[in-house]
Amino acid sequence: MGFGVFFLLFGVVLYFDSVLLGFGNILFLTGLTFIIGFKRTAHFFFQRQKFRGSLFFLGGVSLVLC
Repeated sequence: MGFGVFFLLFGVVLYFDSVLLGFGNILFLTGLTFIIGFKRTAHFFFQRQKFRGSLFFLGGVSLVLC
C-alpha cells in the first residue's frame, strides 16, 4: 500500500503521468486487499452509503488505466 501511495504522489508531482498513476492505483488497491482481506475490501467499496464515492473512485481508476 505504501508503494501505491508513493507512485500516486510521484505521478502527481510529474504532472499527472498516466503510467505512474495507473501503477499507483493498482498497487494501492492490491495492498488494501492484502491488508484487510478481499471480503472486507469488497464490503468497504460496495456499501450502500458509499456507493457513489466508490463508483467515482473505481471510474477514475479505470479512466487512468485506459
